[in-house]
Amino acid sequence: MEWKYIKKLKDINCITKIENEYNIHIPQTLKDIIINYNGGRPFDEMLFNTEKMMKK
Repeated sequence: MEWKYIKKLKDINCITKIENEYNIHIPQTLKDIIINYNGGRPFDEMLFNTEKMMKK
């Protein structure tokens, strides 16, 4: 999958700060997505039309 509009995190420690501030644990897979694809989204060709899928 290709992504566009990716923005590099200014502070990679922000995830840890959020975990500590809200006393939560963010799974590593989600952290990896945030680090690698922050602010991004898949190209339009990769989107699914859920309304069409529901009608089948």
